[in-house]
Amino acid sequence: MLNWTCTKKELKTIKAIVLRAVGNDGFSLERVMDIEAAHCNGNPLDLEGFLKAKTPDFHHDYYGIVNTLDRATGKLLNCFVPRCSK
Repeated sequence: MLNWTCTKKELKTIKAIVLRAVGNDGFSLERVMDIEAAHCNGNPLDLEGFLKAKTPDFHHDYYGIVNTLDRATGKLLNCFVPRCSK
């Protein structure tokens, strides 16, 4: 069972991360849930650092999470470690 215990502030920051990545037209609740699942299920993220990261680091973390997340467990696969991990 996935843990979904983000605070309101964390969720607001996660939404801002997704908006930065895809813009208003591409905004997806699924991507918000991907970041939240990774953050709450074994890979705590420095969400403010993630949001403010330089573009290459931001893309590394965003697309790495989206592409390696096991959506059943919230764990990141293939030894992927986001640069903005706590």
